Amino acid sequence: MEISIVHPSLNRAGGAERYCLEMLDTLVKNGYKVRLYTIDQTDWEMIQRTHNLSTRARKEIYLQSNPLEPNGILSWIKTALAYTWLLIQATEESDICINNYGEIMPFFAQVSVVHSVPMSSITGNHYNIPLWGLVRRGYITLFRYLEEKHGSKVIIINSKYNAENLNKKRAIVIIHPPVQLPQITQVEKNGEILTVSRIKLSKNLRKIAEIASTSPRNRFNLAGKTERGSERFINELRRFKNVEVYTNPNRDTVLNLRNECSIYLSTQTNEAFGMAIVEALSLGCIPLIYRDGGPWLDIFEEQEDIGLAYTNTDEAINKIKRILEDEELRSRLRENGAERAKEYTSTRFRARFLEFIDTLEPQGKQDTQIFRSYRWLINLKRRLKNPMTRLRATRVPLLRR
Repeated sequence: MEISIVHPSLNRAGGAERYCLEMLDTLVKNGYKVRLYTIDQTDWEMIQRTHNLSTRARKEIYLQSNPLEPNGILSWIKTALAYTWLLIQATEESDICINNYGEIMPFFAQVSVVHSVPMSSITGNHYNIPLWGLVRRGYITLFRYLEEKHGSKVIIINSKYNAENLNKKRAIVIIHPPVQLPQITQVEKNGEILTVSRIKLSKNLRKIAEIASTSPRNRFNLAGKTERGSERFINELRRFKNVEVYTNPNRDTVLNLRNECSIYLSTQTNEAFGMAIVEALSLGCIPLIYRDGGPWLDIFEEQEDIGLAYTNTDEAINKIKRILEDEELRSRLRENGAERAKEYTSTRFRARFLEFIDTLEPQGKQDTQIFRSYRWLINLKRRLKNPMTRLRATRVPLLRR
């Protein structure tokens, strides 16, 4: 079978991108013909540095060479239209299409992967879309129409928590994300607290400032990739003498921080899963998480035997103090956490993913108006192009005077 994978951009190097690359690598190494569709061209050198994965698809299709960075409402609309086009094209050109951005557009492709809380199920502007308060109603109306007419038959979801927010009319398959567990090294812990996250306000990173302001004896570290608008928040955090911010760190820097720090502080209240938490577990960096979301339900399994949980700032401060002062507790949590991390390895993910792929049947040509219109546009483009090609090939030389 020929399988297509569609994702807006692999250059952001987050958890969804890692999931996409693991699917690609698994399919190619197991003999599938794979096409990769992205809006912008993939920087494979960066992918190799960040994820240590470099397997390429049989064919790569992208719409632009410059990086994808939507910043205004018109840019967002253009991006949405471009991604819709790619989904239709990929579905048309392959036996099976996997859409790796199902939290926004679970349409057209036979399979959609949902990595975070679906945009249709939240009221706040979690994705920082300009004028979201004005355009949300239009998006919801369009979403419901497309989901009814062109919704993906199967949804892959990355956590049990996230599955609660999905339309139960679709077949749902839970496949936890693959986590690249680092090599364990014996490093003495320094008693510091670490958070690894993309640096944007929707990650609830102000919680670090709240805790740091009332815990002057503890040192906090934030490491993550910056986005447009991150600078102001970074400057706010750097006003605290006990907060260090590492912007756009390489993987070795992040691993060293996890190795050295004693506590991993997770601040996002609606985290879908939490790959960074699993990595922290594997390196003995005890996680302190919000008592909700995928980390609490899926990784902790609603128990505090691999780390501790909090619901407010005061409780977080008390839990930090408890972890740092109780050596027996630290030892027990680290031992249990290292074992739990092994449940989310790349090997387990690949076995589960291949098992799922074996259940799929190639889909035939789609006979809906959208796909008929797509074919008409493609044929029109070919007809317009071919006469010009023939004209250039048969150009008549000018007569001499």
